[in-house]
Amino acid sequence: MSTRQRATPIAATLLLALAACSLVIAACGGDVNVEPTGGESPTTAGPGGSGGAGGAGGAGGDDGQIPLACRSNSGADTTLGVIFHLENGGDTPVYLRNDCERGLLRIDACPDGEPRTLSLFASCSAECSADPYPGCTQCEPCAPTAAEIGPQTEHAVTWKGTYFTFGADAENCTCHNTLQAPAARYLLRVPVYATAADAEQDVAPRWVSGDFELPQVGGSITLSLTPRATP
Repeated sequence: MSTRQRATPIAATLLLALAACSLVIAACGGDVNVEPTGGESPTTAGPGGSGGAGGAGGAGGDDGQIPLACRSNSGADTTLGVIFHLENGGDTPVYLRNDCERGLLRIDACPDGEPRTLSLFASCSAECSADPYPGCTQCEPCAPTAAEIGPQTEHAVTWKGTYFTFGADAENCTCHNTLQAPAARYLLRVPVYATAADAEQDVAPRWVSGDFELPQVGGSITLSLTPRATP
């Protein structure tokens, strides 16, 4: 009989909306829901704030779109997203770095060519197309925290397929554009740490990764966080 547990659901997007923007709640964006589904809740399940006014960069072509060469020809609907089951099948806890700007994981577009890491959170800014634009916002500083995944436990992370690029309005305030990831192959990457202190300080991450597609057949993938046994 399996002893695998699932943690209590927590939505990181909700935590981001409540905590990441200290002045303008409506200015927050974000689409990665951290939903632990087993017996042990993480120390912190979602970003607790933002250390800057939005973010920088983004992935894609000149307009932030993922290049046509990286897309599939299906044109399928990707808004249902995908659920990532982050599984600790070992006998000791592992820890994830709960980064205020990046969350728990990374998603790369164009993994077979020139990988581009997508920006999954847009905190402390409004849509560049907002009219009128609410102006520059300020956010409280936020320190990364450690999220514990206990033995024989998994966390489910839902990505609805949206990502963000960043720009500036006429007053040079940071703004963001919300884009929907097209049907294509992507790479999920997760930094895993041996201790909570290592996660908080970003010391010696052990990266695990797995390919997936949008839309994803079955709607989910499982990624093992357990270290491989040495022969």
